[in-house]
Amino acid sequence: MTTLLDTNILIYALGENEQHHHWAQEELEKRKSSGPLVIPEIVYCEFSIGMPSQEAVDVAVGALGLERYASPNEALFRA
Repeated sequence: MTTLLDTNILIYALGENEQHHHWAQEELEKRKSSGPLVIPEIVYCEFSIGMPSQEAVDVAVGALGLERYASPNEALFRA
């Protein structure tokens, strides 16, 4: 089953000081075993706020094993 993710789960999963960090990590691992984890383009855009660069966003998305529909990263980052 495909799981569509919200921006908050990404923030929680990557923010070690976030209150829900461990829960988010556990949930992502559970969901990965059921199918792909997908973020819509707007989540990519929202998540990029506060990140130092497009490359940092791409590294974080890749580290979590997320998929998204193809759109140019530069356009999404600038949005």
